[in-house]
Amino acid sequence: MNDGGGTVTIEQIEADGDAGSTLRLIHHNPSRYEHREILSFAMTNEQPTEDGSGPLVLTTRKPMVLIGKLTQFPPRGDLYTLEQPVELVGLGGPDDLLAVIEKFPVKVGGL
Repeated sequence: MNDGGGTVTIEQIEADGDAGSTLRLIHHNPSRYEHREILSFAMTNEQPTEDGSGPLVLTTRKPMVLIGKLTQFPPRGDLYTLEQPVELVGLGGPDDLLAVIEKFPVKVGGL
């Protein structure tokens, strides 16, 4: 995201997702699936600061869980939503809660 005053970058910490990610068949005919994608990420806000302290780096306290209800796999532009809000912590560790993402709708696959 860039609003002219800085850039926010989100980078996945583990390139292949978390081992807990699952794909489950929830209905046979027609086929419907539930895909739970579990991700940890770091978010860097490079907004200029008055004190020159540099970019703000946040990471997920617990991995983010995105859930997609699919009719095919792999997904082709399907909407995924958060299972629960995602807490973001600073470099001070897991007790350094600085932000919470309440909603994060994501289209996965396809165009």
